[in-house]
Amino acid sequence: MKNQLKAEISLLVYKDSDDHWIAYAPALDLTDYGDSEKDVLRAFETTLEIFLEDTVRRGTLEKELIRLGWVLSKERFEAPGIPTALLNKYITKQLKIIDAPLKFTIDAAQAHTV
Repeated sequence: MKNQLKAEISLLVYKDSDDHWIAYAPALDLTDYGDSEKDVLRAFETTLEIFLEDTVRRGTLEKELIRLGWVLSKERFEAPGIPTALLNKYITKQLKIIDAPLKFTIDAAQAHTV
């Protein structure tokens, strides 16, 4: 079994003025949209997979996470918290912070670059 690194991120989900559902993960600076909450969560999962696959393939995942403010250890990536200013920006919208943080696992051998 390969060594794996685990991480959790918060996801902001809200409906915009055009009735589109938006999902935004500040810790990864990733966004997606859909016609329903279910659609946007499915779309975001695909976006997250593409981001992880692409950065691992390029060997840039660790560098990108550090740029985004993550703290890296041998067993775990720690995501930065959601900035208060960002929460205040969306507080007037129908904001929902996904209660169970999104979890993902990355093969440790692929995630760390030399």
